[in-house]
Amino acid sequence: MKWTAAFNWNQTKILSYKESTSILGTSYELMDREARNLITGVQPRTKLILGGDWSIERFNLNLALTRYGSYKEVNSSANRDLDRVYSAKWITDLDLGYNLSKNLNVAIGAKNLFDIYPKKQGVPSSTMVSSYGTYSPYGFTGGYYYTRLTYAF
Repeated sequence: MKWTAAFNWNQTKILSYKESTSILGTSYELMDREARNLITGVQPRTKLILGGDWSIERFNLNLALTRYGSYKEVNSSANRDLDRVYSAKWITDLDLGYNLSKNLNVAIGAKNLFDIYPKKQGVPSSTMVSSYGTYSPYGFTGGYYYTRLTYAF
């Protein structure tokens, strides 16, 4: 049996930037609220991974629990009511395998076993057009289930 644990904490800040409207002589803003948030807010500040890998005779089991911290998506408009904050979520991955021979393994598994989605974002806007946030660290398609046949040479 092997246990694993990993944790990371990140904080990104923009210390300064030049307004593109004065440089380019246009009203188009390259570093608007949405662009700044792509750098500082859409990635969760924290991520925790806990895992276990068990092998008993011909069976092997891998379990991973991942906690993604909260993150924020903002709209390009000045209307802050359209901004969305998504809470932290736990995602479970599971893989169960059986060694048919020394070189052949068959497995079933799931990524996002419990079919976790980000919170629905409410009223879409020009940049937020899907039901779920665009930048979810664990996606917005729910669980992924599979079977796998592996042959090692």
